[in-house]
Amino acid sequence: MPRVNLLPFWLKRQRVVDWRAVVAVVTLVAVAAFAAFNYYLMFQRVQLLRQELERVKHEQTLLGPLLNRLTQLEQEKQAILDKRQFLEGVRARRWAPVLSEIAGLTPVNVQLKLLELVDPRSILIVGHAGNLEAIAQLMSGIDRSSLLERAGVRYARDADGLYEFEVRCAIR
Repeated sequence: MPRVNLLPFWLKRQRVVDWRAVVAVVTLVAVAAFAAFNYYLMFQRVQLLRQELERVKHEQTLLGPLLNRLTQLEQEKQAILDKRQFLEGVRARRWAPVLSEIAGLTPVNVQLKLLELVDPRSILIVGHAGNLEAIAQLMSGIDRSSLLERAGVRYARDADGLYEFEVRCAIR
């Protein structure tokens, strides 16, 4: 027998919902949304890193010449310091014999207060002596020296039982 539907066509039989399929679809949509959001966040982070990279490259191009100049100046400074150290060593070796000669010529009762290089060929010796004979001994020793000559006293005066003196001599 044929089946005839006497109900109007807009009424249909209710279908049974397959919840497993609904859960699968909702889960798939949720995973896709989460993945899309993560992709969006990663894309934003990559964009920020690219901008930072461009900024750093720009700063590097601006600072590159300055850093090169700084390196050159540091090298020049080191070269100057090396030359200065060398010259100080030469100067110390040059004056060592003169200073040891003055130390050897100084009598026991003479105290030297100052040795000053007046010009490249002249030294000023300032000190205290117990008596005038000690100053005379120092001057005669300078005149007999092979490194020093023309000792001349500028003044010798009595100050509290000691004689202050200034002797100027030439370096040979």
